Amino acid sequence: MQSVISRREIPKDLQAIPGLSTGFDVPNVQQTRLVITGQPGAGKSTLLNSNPHLLSLDPERGGRTVADPKALRFTPPAKIDPAQLDKAYLAFADGVVARKLAGSNDIQMVCVDSLDELIGIFQRALCLRSATGGVVPEIGDVGGGHGKGYALVREDIFGMLDKIYRAGMGWACVAHTTLKTVTVDGKEVQVSGLAMSQSYMSALFRKCEHMMFIEHGIQTIREPDTFKTIAGKKVKVPGKSVNQKVRKLKTRPGGLWQGGTTNDVKVRVPLKDEYILPKLGGWDLFTEAYEEACNLLTTENSNPCAEQG
Repeated sequence: MQSVISRREIPKDLQAIPGLSTGFDVPNVQQTRLVITGQPGAGKSTLLNSNPHLLSLDPERGGRTVADPKALRFTPPAKIDPAQLDKAYLAFADGVVARKLAGSNDIQMVCVDSLDELIGIFQRALCLRSATGGVVPEIGDVGGGHGKGYALVREDIFGMLDKIYRAGMGWACVAHTTLKTVTVDGKEVQVSGLAMSQSYMSALFRKCEHMMFIEHGIQTIREPDTFKTIAGKKVKVPGKSVNQKVRKLKTRPGGLWQGGTTNDVKVRVPLKDEYILPKLGGWDLFTEAYEEACNLLTTENSNPCAEQG
């Protein structure tokens, strides 16, 4: 698909209506919706916490362990009743949204680190509030059963993310992976998947623009050539090829920008499939890569990313 953005002219009598737009609106890098996954220790929190405009909802407190963190972090105080922890997160997020709508621009993206941990906290709080006679129900039995408890938690968490996005901020969700057993051609096989139920995974995929995977890998580099003087002559010695451990960021389109059976039915920011991250941080590199990808999107008049940047 050609990465060309076309727009139709909005009639003059409709131009002043809030919310009316045309064409493909390219989000600023801080306004994107990301899912970042990978094995523990791969550097998911390290990447996000190097964003100086990020606020992290940090139930795992992983942001406290990264090197040179630049983001803000929020974890409810220990004195908060576990049955009210979900409400504490929701109230705090509402406050962040309110200050953004009031004109504050220092927080431009909100991260959940990690989503699977937050889901567990919300489910536990809902179960505790639903206890009767000292018996705490399972999440699937809350609200009359039939999985209603899962739906209530899903609505709360993704409703919070929608509020954040509609206020003009992006969001990023860190998700752990785990081995799951699935049936393929009648045989059970183990595959790597997100550490959450299928309903949460489906909702997350539908709402995100980029799925990002961080893993450790090996990169082969060639050392610089050197020169030696032998019998009065300068001789070039080719540099050796050496392997070094690196962090790899792999990107795939999320559900918002991926077609049903093909990736070529929607215009999207065309990130490369893979980038090599620095040992520390990485948000600056991702920002540069994102802006380069935006430059591949063209309009008749200008580059939309430059207008927003």
